[in-house]
Amino acid sequence: MREVKIVGVGLALDDVYNGGGEVMNGLVHPLDGSIARCNAVLEYVRQKSYVLFRLYLSAGFSKKCPAEAVGARQVSLAKQLYNYFYLQNDDCTGKICIPGYVWGTEPEIVSAIAEARRSFVTRDDKVTLVIATNWAHIPRVLLYSMRHKPIEWKLKLLVAKHHFSLLSTIREAPAFLVELVKSMFI
Repeated sequence: MREVKIVGVGLALDDVYNGGGEVMNGLVHPLDGSIARCNAVLEYVRQKSYVLFRLYLSAGFSKKCPAEAVGARQVSLAKQLYNYFYLQNDDCTGKICIPGYVWGTEPEIVSAIAEARRSFVTRDDKVTLVIATNWAHIPRVLLYSMRHKPIEWKLKLLVAKHHFSLLSTIREAPAFLVELVKSMFI
């Protein structure tokens, strides 16, 4: 029997490091929701003792220009998260992948699935897609995941506890409804 492969998606929220994302500028405090989300995925992997896993980080520099440093942010959100876990001497070093830079929840999920299919999983593998986010964001993440994951893959959504502004929480309901309507016509 083949072991289950875990494809984790690290959904970024904001900068991990001060001053454009450079490690030498120190961590932003309180720690960002991106770290809470990735930690929730990694904790799930550790609790279940999964060996075959990859964590995909693909959040770029900005919405306007995800692939290039523009303005104050000189290090992509994905690279900031990668640096954070590398400096923590985390046991996931070598299992974190940055497939390219995109911006937004749906493109991050799509990018992770595409890269996993290209370089990590085969058609015959048992795969679980694991994504963590805050409770208000879960409906949209569920919708995107179901829209893009292969049918034979399982899905595990985890609630990560982190700060999410009241305004962002309120905006999630209409954003979900817009995406739900869009999915009916796709």
